[in-house]
Parts: sequence; structure tokens; C-alpha cells
Amino acid sequence: MPMPPNMRRTSTGPKSLNNSRIVSASNYAAIWEKTPGPEFVARHGLTPQAYQQEFDKWTGQGYCLTLVSGYSVAGQDRYAAIFEKKQCPAYVARHGLTSQTYQQEFDKWTGQGYRLTLVSGHKIGGNQSYAAIWEKTPGPQYIARHGLTSDQYQQEFDKQIAQGFRLDLVSGY
Repeated sequence: MPMPPNMRRTSTGPKSLNNSRIVSASNYAAIWEKTPGPEFVARHGLTPQAYQQEFDKWTGQGYCLTLVSGYSVAGQDRYAAIFEKKQCPAYVARHGLTSQTYQQEFDKWTGQGYRLTLVSGHKIGGNQSYAAIWEKTPGPQYIARHGLTSDQYQQEFDKQIAQGFRLDLVSGY
């Protein structure tokens, strides 16, 4: 049975995807690598409810959420996600977070030994919204910031580079 056009399974999967905010449609940017890897499922255009259903479905079948990207279409919240069938570390994923609830979740999970591995910021009706993944894995010291203006981001970038940090992920919105 053919898979729907917004779902593909293969061992050569997208490494990353991003989308831009458009008034009534979505555009996507993606990277594919031709490398061996685990089976994966990629979904896009998901409402928050559909995203949660897909999350429950695929994680219930042994897949890990490895990427979530939030965006807005006609002022409505949408998500794209990649799930991979592999041995998952303990992880927590959240979406639809305000700036305040994102900070609360960040504090909660980092306080329990989880590391932020992905954060995606976007705006819905002029309000900031975040989706994030935390994993309980070891790693180097890191610093995460959100809600920065362009000038604040540049100042933080310069400060952290001067202190020996390397930029790992940035999400503009």
C-alpha cells in the first residue's frame, strides 16, 4: 500500500527541515543525506492535535522523535516531525509552549539531568511558541537562550564564542 505523500519510510532520510511562515501556505527547506540509517517517518502540516496523535502512534511503535519544527500557516499552529526507529535515550518532547512555559520545562528537565537537544521557535498570532526535545544523555556544557532580538542574539553569540562555546543550533522566527 503506498504511503501518503507526506510520509516516507526509508533508510536514507532527511537530516533536518525547516519551514517559513507564509500567510496562507507553507514552504519547506530540508536536507537529505545518502547514508545508512534507521527506518524513519517524516510528517508535516500537522495541527497540534494531529502532531500529538502521530507522536503517540510512532513512539508507541518504538520510534524516537528526533526533530520537531513548529511553524504558522494562516495564523494556525503547525508541526513537522521526524521519528526514527532506533534505541532511544530517555527523552521528553513538548510543543505549543509559551516563552514562560518553555522556560519552566527547560528548568524542570535540565534540573533532572536532561539536555536540550532541539528547540524550535515560531509565532502564532504574534505570540511566541516553542517545541523542544530534551534527552537524558551526557554531553558538554551548553547554554541555551530564547526570545532574543537580532541585536541580543548577536551580543549573546559574540559573548559565547569568546568563552569557547560553538553554535550548535539556531532557530529564527
